[in-house]
Amino acid sequence: MTILDDLDLQTKTKVTVLEGDILDAQYLRRACQGISVVIHTAAVIDVLGIIPRQTIMDVNLKANPVYVSNAAWAHILAARGLQDPKKSPSIQGQFYYISDDTPHQSYDDLNYNLSKDWGLHLDSSWSLPLPLLYWLAFLLETVSFLLSPIYHYRPPFNRHLLTLSNSVFTFSYKKAERDLGYLPPVSWEEARQKTSEWIRSLVEQHKGTLNTKTE
Repeated sequence: MTILDDLDLQTKTKVTVLEGDILDAQYLRRACQGISVVIHTAAVIDVLGIIPRQTIMDVNLKANPVYVSNAAWAHILAARGLQDPKKSPSIQGQFYYISDDTPHQSYDDLNYNLSKDWGLHLDSSWSLPLPLLYWLAFLLETVSFLLSPIYHYRPPFNRHLLTLSNSVFTFSYKKAERDLGYLPPVSWEEARQKTSEWIRSLVEQHKGTLNTKTE
């Protein structure tokens, strides 16, 4: 049994949904009236240059793969800590990486390990060497810049996207464990099983259009 299993999540509590502009201060004050804790998880992420830069800056600065149950539990611990007079001074303004014990691996390997039991496989098509792709991205960005006065050209990929997709990132939750008492309530094995079952349901739903391969 996990920590989240102990919580009575199946309640009859009514949830009120409010839709509005997060940049509207007056609306936010009304929405937060009588609220003791606000968990803000909205963000705009764009690596292809499709969304205007100002939009990203406004939402992420002016207003602003982990199993979802683990991330949710970390938010609960953070909210409790901020309301604790003893803990609050030491965690206010801090940032925490919320991760779990998922083995370090590439997105391709992770996706394959979660979906291989249902006949899905990695794309075996050939790909260009990374240095060549990087220079091609540079040329596409140059074309986009030169055309910008008369035409808005969106390159299919750019150097930033290539760098992100070919870099190794690892994160540790030790700081959150130390300050918030965070430990992943859902183990890697349980998360893998539940996610794999979810993928199975999608495969069954869309099996007529999937490119599958029998192991």
